[in-house]
Amino acid sequence: MLNVRLEEIQSTLNDVVVVGYGTQKKATITGAVSSIKSEDLMRTPAVAATSALVGKVPGITARSTDNRPGNGTSIQIRNLGAPLYVIDGVPYSTSEGATSFGFNTGISGQNLFNQLGLEDIESISILKDASAAVYGLRASNGVVLVTTKKGRRGETSNFNVSGYYGLQNFTRFNKPGSAAQYVRGRLESEQNLGRSPSLLYTKEQLAKWEAGTEKGYKSYNYFDMVTRPNVPQYYISANASGGSQKSNYYFSISHVDQDAIIKDYTFDRTNIQANLNATVFKGMQIGAQISGR
Repeated sequence: MLNVRLEEIQSTLNDVVVVGYGTQKKATITGAVSSIKSEDLMRTPAVAATSALVGKVPGITARSTDNRPGNGTSIQIRNLGAPLYVIDGVPYSTSEGATSFGFNTGISGQNLFNQLGLEDIESISILKDASAAVYGLRASNGVVLVTTKKGRRGETSNFNVSGYYGLQNFTRFNKPGSAAQYVRGRLESEQNLGRSPSLLYTKEQLAKWEAGTEKGYKSYNYFDMVTRPNVPQYYISANASGGSQKSNYYFSISHVDQDAIIKDYTFDRTNIQANLNATVFKGMQIGAQISGR
């Protein structure tokens, strides 16, 4: 007999979660809100931020249209459709391009979210149901709130460097059969249909296909010709943060590079992020957020 007892972790109830236009402690939240921190995102060697969310937040489904390098996933909250992305308090469009009336909707929040450096993200909050009502009709499919890192006032200067290097391979792939297997399959099909297999290929021809040494009877492994084993992916990031009694700062630069298992595809991105804030006098602050890719 196995007795299992779950113990409550009181410390997590004091975590601060971004909710709408403010923050609350987990213990006081009554709506459906999920949150994830930067250190949890960095456990997954993902290139796009949406890919790093897969399997880490309840109520989220992710669908990937293809696996090209740098491509993310389409996030849906409770299968309701594309959510609204709010990055550092700025809401972005749920689509990209122009509407039927010709209005430019700008870059979509999902694409902008995927272009952020994972190391620059402080926390992500997922607002569901009534918790997203503060953003109106645009938030009918839920809201993804993203907060980037900033320095803390009175904090000593910190400098951090992180990175990883990995190799990519297919974990499960049905390899195509050889030419000899194809010919034998055709012959067995003819026999099962009640026809004479010798009218399609003779025994001598089958032997030549299985030997695969004569010209015109060789088999080509197109899987090995198209794909590559042990394809590299690497990431490196450096950031500095700190602050005085009246100002704080955060600077970072990162680079990610991903090759594809199928040849002729590659992706690389360099991110630069700067978050600055200063108090001019009591009751007035100025700040700037600069990001480049």
